[in-house]
Amino acid sequence: MEFIHIHLWSRGLSVLFSLALLCPSIALATPGLRPKMGMSTLESFLRDTPGSTSYFPIRRPYATPTAQLIETETEYTLMVFRDLGGAPYGLPVIISLSDFMRYKFHHDTRRLALERLGGKMDYDEEGEGMIDVKIPIRVPQRLSAITGEGSANLTIRGRRRIELSGLSQYVLGQAQAAHTRTSRFPTINFEQEAQLTVEGSIGERILVSLEQNSENQSFDLTEGLRLQYKGDEDGIIETIEAGNTSLALPGTRLVGFSGGNRGGLFGIKTRGRVGAINFTVVTSQDKSSSDRKTFTGQGEESSDEIHDYRYIENTYFFLDNTYRENFRNGLFPAPGDRVNEQSVRVFINDYNAQNDLEDSAIPGIAYLVWNNGSPDDAASRRSDKGVEEGTFHELDPSEFTPLPEGYLIHDRGQISRGYTLAVAYQTASGENFGDIQFIPDPGNPDKKIQLKLIKARQQRPTDPTWGLAWRNVYRLGGRNIDPDGLFVGIFRNVPGENAQDNQEGKSYLEIFGLDRHTNGSSESSPPDRLIDIGTGNQIPGLSLARGHLVFPFLEPFGEEGLGAPDLEVRVPGIYNETNTANRTEAGRYVLRVRSTSQSTEFNLGGFAGLVENSEVVRLNNRTLERDEDYTINYLTGRLKFIGDAENEVSDPTSALDISYQTKDQFGFGQSKSLLGLRLERPFDDQYSLIGMTLLYGTQSTASPRVRVVVGCQCALPDATQTVERPRQFYSSREHAGAVVYRHGL
Repeated sequence: MEFIHIHLWSRGLSVLFSLALLCPSIALATPGLRPKMGMSTLESFLRDTPGSTSYFPIRRPYATPTAQLIETETEYTLMVFRDLGGAPYGLPVIISLSDFMRYKFHHDTRRLALERLGGKMDYDEEGEGMIDVKIPIRVPQRLSAITGEGSANLTIRGRRRIELSGLSQYVLGQAQAAHTRTSRFPTINFEQEAQLTVEGSIGERILVSLEQNSENQSFDLTEGLRLQYKGDEDGIIETIEAGNTSLALPGTRLVGFSGGNRGGLFGIKTRGRVGAINFTVVTSQDKSSSDRKTFTGQGEESSDEIHDYRYIENTYFFLDNTYRENFRNGLFPAPGDRVNEQSVRVFINDYNAQNDLEDSAIPGIAYLVWNNGSPDDAASRRSDKGVEEGTFHELDPSEFTPLPEGYLIHDRGQISRGYTLAVAYQTASGENFGDIQFIPDPGNPDKKIQLKLIKARQQRPTDPTWGLAWRNVYRLGGRNIDPDGLFVGIFRNVPGENAQDNQEGKSYLEIFGLDRHTNGSSESSPPDRLIDIGTGNQIPGLSLARGHLVFPFLEPFGEEGLGAPDLEVRVPGIYNETNTANRTEAGRYVLRVRSTSQSTEFNLGGFAGLVENSEVVRLNNRTLERDEDYTINYLTGRLKFIGDAENEVSDPTSALDISYQTKDQFGFGQSKSLLGLRLERPFDDQYSLIGMTLLYGTQSTASPRVRVVVGCQCALPDATQTVERPRQFYSSREHAGAVVYRHGL
């Protein structure tokens, strides 16, 4: 028996009744109820005053709109009324369920658009969605034994990020030539990201999910489709999964099958328990192929063209302008100015407060100018960005290399333009630049470390720290380069002509000071038009271990005084610009490099990409971790080593083993099916078990192939006649080939 509240009006006075509904149809015939209306009536009923809840606006803060479901033999309807202190207030509205859903969709779409326009939509909390629809349909009693109790529910979560930005950088009043004119049109950058998740449930046992993410690097929508059924706790069937599944066979060693976690299966997987035996059954279409590559001491020959504007940025630094001037003039620092390498401490402010605790960041202030072991605040503040203040975290000594000449090399690659870089060090004379013995005091958060600033945040060519970053280092395309297979040439592009490798008969290698003598001969020998190998580990010169080439000039292709003195055609625009497009337009020279080195990047192939999380990378019998030791692009199959693993894999004696699975995206090649059964009997200690695995796999070609049966003439023993077999042509799903029949031999 259900109860419904009815509110009757009479000359401004109201009488409240409670009517017992013995039959749902009475609700539609009871006096005082409005007839069933459409969406516009409900909208008028709720439009009086602003404000909103999850479903509709509130007329008054003390009269909350309430909806009650009314079930008839033919349909579902909703009665909407205002609740005042637990009792109905005013006349209700009757609306069909379909009309209410249309109203809710129309209203929520407009409300969400107005609320989220110009903002960021994040729905990371579990159970919340942009659209959460509870479908008020009861599961029939006969099906509830399968689906479980509860109604149907549909949740849609999604996000889309569209970023459109433009950047225009130029210097007011700067004199410009016709061939180096700076464009003021902004560089446009457009990025978009999308993610959509649809989750549904029928009762408490059947779950359906579909996920599409633009970052997953996959074109196959079936990879995000999953259907799951949860059985009773005491039942034989625990779970049934359909869609993109996997088969885990821990410790299994089978010939012709890769154990571990086998992905790329599209089918049905069932897990259950019979007595003390756990079982897993998988029947699926195998959409992947297992592959494995092994590399041991192999070098990779590569050739590349490196443009003059593609120098390495924010990786090499001078600790002070004194050391920069020494490099510029080809001098070594005075004995007292040499840097004590053991004293160098390096700090970075990444302006991300969320990782300060994890990185043990401490408050600090970095000054550009230091005198007699103390910061010169006044002199530092005379320059824009001469002082940087914030929270700094200290780098591990393995992440950088200091040199006594006052050089600093960040071994982990380029430091972001948005970061501030500061140091603390001591010279051989005992003078300090920065607090090298600073100890943080947790009880005194106002205590700040004082540092020497060498890179300001978002620095520009006019900033005082701009010149401390090197712009004369080029990457040769690998590490541990073999000097015997190295060729480097410098060419100048001339419109309408072939690129030139010399200037009036003098090679550019010699002009840039990279070819001073004959390789393998004395320093007084003439140039041989080949780059000087030297020790293979010197600055300036070649650093074969790092795979870098360091020019002996601060800006080798730049203006006189910073570039090569004998260079006639100069391109200073590649150094005093932060806009990539303007640098590219100003470039004129190119480095052509051919080298043999141990590669730190590998292309695993796969036309349709790799199966995600299927790779197992082992280096010198050690299993590596993704995003810590290497990065991988599953769409292109490109694997790149990072961090310490990059140095380790570049060793010619290293042993590298990569196992992975590739996708068969469009059904080319062979069609494969897999039927698997896994039985396990765990023991009481919960650590030991005995198991058995049965696998049955089939594969066939995607289309029939033609097998040719060739007839032949064969001589019979003790006979003068020959027998000729007829030639036959027919289709078969077997491999093509030629079969020769012999008779009596």
